[in-house]
Amino acid sequence: MAAAEAVRIEVINAGLSGETSAGGLRRVQWVLRRQMDVFVLALGANDGLRGLPAETTLENLRGIIQAVKDRQPSARIILAGMLAPPNMGPEYSADFSAVFSTLATEFNLPLILFYLRMSLATRPSTWLMAFTPTHKVKGG
Repeated sequence: MAAAEAVRIEVINAGLSGETSAGGLRRVQWVLRRQMDVFVLALGANDGLRGLPAETTLENLRGIIQAVKDRQPSARIILAGMLAPPNMGPEYSADFSAVFSTLATEFNLPLILFYLRMSLATRPSTWLMAFTPTHKVKGG
């Protein structure tokens, strides 16, 4: 893209380290004070790490999505899916993963899977993040 065609954007990271979906729900009205075109909801990983009930995460994220739709109806919402750590067991992992696909379908949102994998091939402190589109939005 030529410099003359470049689009200027402002990205605001409203996340807090260690935050759960409940914390995000409590803070969402504060975040929505600013006008935005795109709202990326990448929250819930700490719920999975703590083994919080998947239903609780679902309800909290549903509340955040609804708040965005109510307060800023023109904002495009993108949902980042999270994965529970394998030590939580296969049933919990399946229930937790389903939270994100359920919400993407319910609200017709694009869903990207959010992977944090430790790269043991390099050094234990190296983390890789990959964003993969997994849910097609109807009509868009």
